[in-house]
Amino acid sequence: MSEQTQTPRILWAQQREHVLLTVAVPDIEKVDVKFEENSVSFQGQSTSSDTKAKTTYAVKIDLYEKIDPTTSKHENVGQKFWRLLLKKKDPSGKFWPRLTKEKTRLHWLQVD
Repeated sequence: MSEQTQTPRILWAQQREHVLLTVAVPDIEKVDVKFEENSVSFQGQSTSSDTKAKTTYAVKIDLYEKIDPTTSKHENVGQKFWRLLLKKKDPSGKFWPRLTKEKTRLHWLQVD
């Protein structure tokens, strides 16, 4: 049985008080989401039924600004999507120009 790690495709959008992340992954199990003030991390496993190969999806994002980890939450939306709702630490602040702290373009991250 082989195992591989991949970065999931992530879409992001924002409102004045929240940042919404949609993680696109197929049939994920054992999801672990960690919210920290300056970052969010997602990890989960998917097993292919025909090959029995396990794929681990993992990503850690250093955020542009701070969030409130205690009120941020996640949920499963259908078979292929996880939604993460990040509560901005300063909801009266301006919109973030990007999701990440760094200005680097990431191939797995898109605006929703």
